[in-house]
Formats: sequence, structure tokens, C-alpha cells
Amino acid sequence: MDVACNFANPNQCFAWARAAFPGPGPLTLLKMSEDHTQLIYGAGDVPQGTAHVHLGYRSLADACISHWPPVPVELERAIDLTEERLMLATPPLRDATVVTNGDIIRRLLAGSVSEPPQMVSMTTEEVEQEFQRLASVSLGRPMGHAGAVANRYDAAALLLLRELMHHWGVAGIVLPAVHL
Repeated sequence: MDVACNFANPNQCFAWARAAFPGPGPLTLLKMSEDHTQLIYGAGDVPQGTAHVHLGYRSLADACISHWPPVPVELERAIDLTEERLMLATPPLRDATVVTNGDIIRRLLAGSVSEPPQMVSMTTEEVEQEFQRLASVSLGRPMGHAGAVANRYDAAALLLLRELMHHWGVAGIVLPAVHL
């Protein structure tokens, strides 16, 4: 099923996601853009709410990360800003599965935007490992350790995703093979 989900209709987006990922467990749809991060969340068949974080990968990079690769102090500043913004929106996401298919997240976690895209899933711990690879590059490890992270915007997207997953206690992330 190929359904466009632009987050303007949370019920439609959530219904599609629930059909694609059935079950009683909590589910969260994530849309990370250049300047904002939006979520639709719920545990049943209809969404329970939405959250909006006034921070995206470009705005985070522009505010905190001016080097490529980033230096450690830039990553620390980016973490501080992200935590500050996430604390303003604390949706009930504990143990939720995050569903997204943004190109930047797909490229970072799946290695490329393949045609046709394949479903990819990662636990919060696996996303943390990807971030630790980036952090090791900021400390002087060779660029090859950065994985798919290729620029400061990628670094900001990975950091924002990692902080969101960590602070809101989500179980993992799924990038479906179909378009949201």
C-alpha cells in the first residue's frame, strides 16, 4: 500500500501505520524536516495525540555544528539544545515503535535511499551505536568510522533521532518499504 502521509490528517496517517504494523503496542509516526520534528502517537487504532518540536536537522546543524566532522564541543552543544527542545514536548512514547521514511533518516540507517526501498528496523541501542561511531570521528577516528553520516546535516539528524529515542524511551525505529 502506497499512501502519502503529510501529517495534515493524523487519523489517516495513523490508520495506515497501524494497518502496516498491527498490534496493540504503542506506535509513533515521525516526520523530521529541516526545521521541525512532528510526531503522531497512539497505542490503539486511533492516534492519541501529536507533538511538535521546533527543531529539525538543518536548524540544529546551523545552531550548533559548524565543522565537518563536528568537534566534540559542537556535539555537546547540539545535545544540550536538543534535550532542551525535547523537554518542551514529552509525548507518552515509552516502548513505542517509531515509524518514519524520511530520506535523510533512511539514508543514515539503511545506507542509501534504494529503489524500491526495503524495510529497515533498528533498536534504540543500534541507533546509539551509529551515533557513537560519529562521536568517535569527532574525537579523531578516521572518517570511515562515520558510516553513512556524510555532512553536518546528517550528523544533526542522527543526533536528533538518537536523543528523541533515548529521552522518550522508544523501543526502536522502523523504516517501511512503502511511502508514508
